[in-house]
Amino acid sequence: MSDLYLRPTEYGGEIEYDSRNDFVLTDGLFTACYISLFSEPYWGNSILPVENRLVSTLNQLFERPISSSTRNQAIRITENALNWLIENDIASEIQVDCEIQNISTIIIVVRILQPDRELQEFGYTLNWQGNYIESERRNLIG
Repeated sequence: MSDLYLRPTEYGGEIEYDSRNDFVLTDGLFTACYISLFSEPYWGNSILPVENRLVSTLNQLFERPISSSTRNQAIRITENALNWLIENDIASEIQVDCEIQNISTIIIVVRILQPDRELQEFGYTLNWQGNYIESERRNLIG
């Protein structure tokens, strides 16, 4: 599965272009996960039925101080935002790990097991000082 690579920026995300001004594509689920987790409200929701809209409240965590409660909320919000992948048989299992790195940073790691047993992993760093998100496309595992 190929999709446009949506490069995370502090203002949301931008479509990435290569040196020939062609779209950069990504195999897998990186862009779908990024939109599901950090695009609230997602522009594509305007054409989707209400029951199919992507909604995440992960950005609202920046309003709270970092704590074990915030960490646990990040896990729940991430799992809920990505649950549509399981409901649509795109993933057979989603595992979310979350770690408080320091007083201003939480790292979220998402592992998605697809029905063909291929495992993909993405990392997201939520930075409270700058109120922004960094993400990392990781290699496919397995």
